Amino acid sequence: GYRVIGSLNGLNWISTGRFTIGALDSLCLGALYSYYLTFYDIHHRKYKFLLGLCLTMGSLIMVACLNFGLTAGISVARENFWYQSFFDLGIAMVSIVIIHLAMQNRQWILGRVLQLPIFLYIGKISCGAYLYHSFVRSLDIHSSAVPRFLLLSVLSLGLASLSWHIIEEPLNRLKQYFPYLNKSTVGDSNPS
Repeated sequence: GYRVIGSLNGLNWISTGRFTIGALDSLCLGALYSYYLTFYDIHHRKYKFLLGLCLTMGSLIMVACLNFGLTAGISVARENFWYQSFFDLGIAMVSIVIIHLAMQNRQWILGRVLQLPIFLYIGKISCGAYLYHSFVRSLDIHSSAVPRFLLLSVLSLGLASLSWHIIEEPLNRLKQYFPYLNKSTVGDSNPS
């Protein structure tokens, strides 16, 4: 929504993509995936349908956006309303399916790679990496693309790691003081 409205009101791809609100579509997909994964035994048919829908729609969106980007040129595409609004959504939809497949089949090469300790740790600090990467990207670092990418990645992951150990992990320890709904309680509730 924010990217669509921002694009229609003349905001460029930097303005619509730097703020967390600009990625709510991807964040909501991740939350929906997490919900269905938690309650898989209750919603397994819907879950499989949604994964198929994500793969199909995400692939079509990505192909359409990539085709437009290659045809019009990336600088033109980045300023285009449709490209701006849907390309990241397509990537998120396909990524959910790939991550799901890797989690379900840990013998698959991607599943084995994602089980390496470094990737498990990056998964743990990924919320912080997501939150801080936009600010880190805005640093005025004059360098060629690859060294700039590597430096910004290290800075983002470093800030995310600090955030995990100083803020998030201590807050997570407070969970013991708050009740958590049991899956069977939530699944058995009947609002009649």
